[in-house]
Amino acid sequence: MKKVTYKTSNLYSLKKYKDSNLNCRSYEYLTPYQIKCAILGSVIKIDGVKKAEELFHKIKNAIIYVQYPEKFKTNGIKLKRYSNAYYSIKDEEKMDREKLIGNNFKTTMGFREYVYIPELSFYIDNSIPNLELYLKNIDWLGTAESLVYLDSIEDTKQLKNVLLKWNKQDDVELFEVHDFDMKTEFENVYMYSDKYKHLHKTYICYIGNLKL
Repeated sequence: MKKVTYKTSNLYSLKKYKDSNLNCRSYEYLTPYQIKCAILGSVIKIDGVKKAEELFHKIKNAIIYVQYPEKFKTNGIKLKRYSNAYYSIKDEEKMDREKLIGNNFKTTMGFREYVYIPELSFYIDNSIPNLELYLKNIDWLGTAESLVYLDSIEDTKQLKNVLLKWNKQDDVELFEVHDFDMKTEFENVYMYSDKYKHLHKTYICYIGNLKL
């Protein structure tokens, strides 16, 4: 497998699933779902939408192990945000400031969690054609503010501190991980499709080592 390492250019953030608009904690690690979406976005940027659709199932079925970071520090920040009700109205109404004021969509205080992580690493198999090219053209992982740049790609059979599916061992710390669902198709991930829909599977992991 290839060990891929990115250096961060900013604080990292990936909203925890089901956290609200006003209270967003962040995962302190990558997930296969976001890595695959980032690779898919890189394919679209370099080779276009048709190529991304052609490679979608290879990307979807790629084997990925996320390395849990050795060092990180979380930071909580208060921000002005619209209330949750704001996001339920139509986009054209959001553009009409008078309607917003009339409907009392006032700003309130929200919370965002950002994480300082010097680097982010994961392991991926060699099933995706031109993988290194696509990895080199990934600009962010997590939110759009989570800028990264590729530091290294190396072949290895030793996977260290990776998130492995939990098989009910005792006395281990557990982590929530997300990946593409079996039913996920390209049109569900491509945001300009009328079938765009977030489909994912969730499983519980622990930190361990793996030798291939």
